Amino acid sequence: MNRQPWLHWYQQGSFPTWPCPARTTGSLRLQKLDDEETLASRRQGPHRHPMEYSGRFHGWLRCDRAGCGEVAVVIGEVGTDIEVDEEGHQDWVSIYRPTAISPPPPMFVPPKRCPEEVQKELVRAFGLYWIDPTAAGNALRSCVEHILTRRGVSRNSVSKGRRHRLTLHARIERFQKTHATAGDALMAVKWIGNEGSHGGLTNGDVLDAVDVIENVIDEFWGDRMRALSRLVAQVNRKRRPRSKVKRKAKNNEAAPGPLRAVSRPRASDSPRLRGSSVLRRGRASGANARKQNRANTGRLGSGSRSQMRHALGLMHEARPPNANGRIR
Repeated sequence: MNRQPWLHWYQQGSFPTWPCPARTTGSLRLQKLDDEETLASRRQGPHRHPMEYSGRFHGWLRCDRAGCGEVAVVIGEVGTDIEVDEEGHQDWVSIYRPTAISPPPPMFVPPKRCPEEVQKELVRAFGLYWIDPTAAGNALRSCVEHILTRRGVSRNSVSKGRRHRLTLHARIERFQKTHATAGDALMAVKWIGNEGSHGGLTNGDVLDAVDVIENVIDEFWGDRMRALSRLVAQVNRKRRPRSKVKRKAKNNEAAPGPLRAVSRPRASDSPRLRGSSVLRRGRASGANARKQNRANTGRLGSGSRSQMRHALGLMHEARPPNANGRIR
């Protein structure tokens, strides 16, 4: 996590950007800022030292992502500092330190698979970060409780027939038996949260806890770890690199079937000739047509037969032979 936007004083022209509260890819940028001097600073009179100046400010932030434009309000303190230019000249400038942003920007965006109760505690910690770092530490401690519950660590134990409530420390110790690294990380967040319950925490302490809990959440519900788990499972299952695993080529095209004989279309199948009177008069159908033709041939006289043979000869002479030497 980049800590620069969360710790320092800034000049008006170098205000940082924060992640959008709407959890888009945009960033909150300063649009307008107004500041006023406090009563304690004014009472010191016109001869006070510039370093004794104090004020308060408020400003408007807007998300720079097209289609989002989410707005937020920032408030904080105003002080003074010395600025040295390139030529070595010194000048007093106003500096600003945010103490609250509403709605609070996320210090990190949890994955979508992160449990809802964990995300609610994170949002509460983000909002309390500037106002009350100690309360923010307690909210992160509550995140640890919810994480353990989601990972199957019971809140209670049964001893001598009685149910007893387990402390957070005891629950983490049980979790460490199966998840040593993650358990150590949650124990560190617990120690920071405990100090918040008994004493005071700095903003840097809260950022330490946020860094630790972000990695734990990413390990259990992050997309990166999920993809890594799939990769590990594939390699372990095949016991070899993925490049050595034979893959069956996907063939979406159907294999060609056996050739089938295709009958020549008949003239009667044509929609233009179907039902034509010429077709009905010129052709008979089936056995009746063959019988009728033989009968007609038998009734022909010798003259008619000689005329038919002569006509057929002329037809054969007019039709050229094909490549095999036969009359087509």
